[in-house]
This record gives sequence, C-alpha cells and structure tokens, in this order.
Amino acid sequence: MDRVGKYGRRPRREGGVTMLKADEYRVEKKELAGLQVNVTSYKIGDFYHCHIDNIDPGATIARTEGLTREEAELAALARALERLKPKTR
Repeated sequence: MDRVGKYGRRPRREGGVTMLKADEYRVEKKELAGLQVNVTSYKIGDFYHCHIDNIDPGATIARTEGLTREEAELAALARALERLKPKTR
C-alpha cells in the first residue's frame, strides 16, 4: 500500500543506485580470546571486507577492509583482540 492508501507499484526512478554484489564470500568459526566468533570476509569492488561477530547474540566486534583478504582479516582480528582483552585499572 502506498502513502495514498492504494495498492500498486512504485514508478521507476531515473539514475537509481547501482547495487554491488559481494564476491568470494566466506564464513569461518574461530576461537578468539576464549570466545567463539564468526569471521566473515567478502569482496565488493576492489576491496575485501571482514566482519567479526560473536556467535550467540551476533553482536559486531570488528569490521575492517583491505586490498587483500589477508589484510582485511588480520586488521579485523587485531581490532577484535584489542576490544576483547580484559580492561585493567
């Protein structure tokens, strides 16, 4: 239902946004600082992206990008370890 309360299709927009497709998508389960995490990596355009989340609630721990998969994953793992290490006073 549209804003006027009628059913129908929206008109096509000129100059719409081009959606990019994720290539080389991969998800791995790893243990990091005693916590089970998902390490998801994929390529969009010329850059690789890496996303690390804890499995149970699925909260994002780290998100990075790089020119290679390894670069993106290493940066995300380093950031995740920094965020997961215990805070001392």
